[in-house]
Amino acid sequence: MILLHVCIICNYHHPFKKMNIPTFVLILMAVLTADAQAKSEDDAKSSFDLSALYSKFKAASGITTTQQIIQSDFNAALTNNTSPTKLFSYAKKGDPSACNYVGYLFEVGKGVKQDSVKAEKWFLYCAKNNPKAAYNLGVIYSDGRLGVLQDKARAVPYLKKAWSELHLPLAGIRLAYWYRSQKDWQSEWDVLTTLEIGKKYPRHWGYLMGEMIIMKQAPIYDPTKANNALSLAVDKYNGQAAELLAYSLGTGLNGTVDTYHACITEVFAETFGGVSGTARWRSGMSDSDVAACKGEAAIWLSKNKRPEPIDFQSLIY
Repeated sequence: MILLHVCIICNYHHPFKKMNIPTFVLILMAVLTADAQAKSEDDAKSSFDLSALYSKFKAASGITTTQQIIQSDFNAALTNNTSPTKLFSYAKKGDPSACNYVGYLFEVGKGVKQDSVKAEKWFLYCAKNNPKAAYNLGVIYSDGRLGVLQDKARAVPYLKKAWSELHLPLAGIRLAYWYRSQKDWQSEWDVLTTLEIGKKYPRHWGYLMGEMIIMKQAPIYDPTKANNALSLAVDKYNGQAAELLAYSLGTGLNGTVDTYHACITEVFAETFGGVSGTARWRSGMSDSDVAACKGEAAIWLSKNKRPEPIDFQSLIY
């Protein structure tokens, strides 16, 4: 286009000799504008997202990514019990997800012969880069396996990694029980308050939090908060939480003695199991009040079935 500009100017006396100056200026401006537009289009083409185009092409043509191969081989081993040859290949190269999958397959005995020692080996291989593998190691060390000795202290750093990076509730609960065994109240409280926000598995954290407050091990003393936390655990059939809540209500830790509801939770504690079964809060009540208390407890129990127990021993992938 620039060459055309020069030619127009150089030959002005010949092809455009009859053209007046204003007309020539208008033509020149139009040519320059067209040239600028062409340059703009060239710039746009140079910044075209080739990676996006390749991604679309790859999806359309069925090109398989490494992770798809890993996932496919794992699924086949898990569902069809086929040997995970490709999965082993990637795991040996250090792929974090592949070696976690291999460890999981050895633990459950799918596609390979069950072997917890080999499962531990593969989880160790990638625990640094895979928090799921770290959690699985934490579970194995916490509970012990055939050929792997139980070592709760050894499990802690792996559970911490899973908790800090993935906020896995089950990792948090295991850590809370560990901190309690060590009387590390602040660390336990920090975990419990985070679990409270997530609201998962209140059967455990609700009981632990309520007991911490009542026993004055928590940074705060708030009996109402303790009662609320314990109530959530009672809703999930925690007998210890029911017994402790009955005590809190019956003695009026929050400032109000409530023997009637203490009686109801006492019935829950007996029903859920794991408690003494003494009728402490019913002993001073009239027969009619006791009958009403038992009746209300029976209605609640008929409407709220016992939940399935939490599987703490299962690994994740």
